[in-house]
Amino acid sequence: MLSSLILSMTMSVSPLPVIETNSLNMIETGRNLNGVRINNSTSDVELTGRNLNGVRINNSKSDVELTGRNLNGVRINNSKSDVELTGRNLNGVRINDSRSDVELTGRNLNGVRI
Repeated sequence: MLSSLILSMTMSVSPLPVIETNSLNMIETGRNLNGVRINNSTSDVELTGRNLNGVRINNSKSDVELTGRNLNGVRINNSKSDVELTGRNLNGVRINDSRSDVELTGRNLNGVRI
């Protein structure tokens, strides 16, 4: 009898567990998610019209397409550029025999610095 009384008192004294629900809403921030930095100048890139291969950079339209059988080739406005990985640097890109380093820029997750 005494043990049941002690048990009931301890059960009534112990606090109930508190459950807090904190939700974290993730949204994309930053100024321009489509921004690209090339040689420290910011360029805006967007799709143009219905042409799926079209790219507009700072209001000038450029057509980008694969060239011939070379899977690494890129043609921009009828000038062919070869793009390939360089050495052991996984972020390195070689365009027409000039090496450029590609890296993420600042807080913009979609930014690219060449």
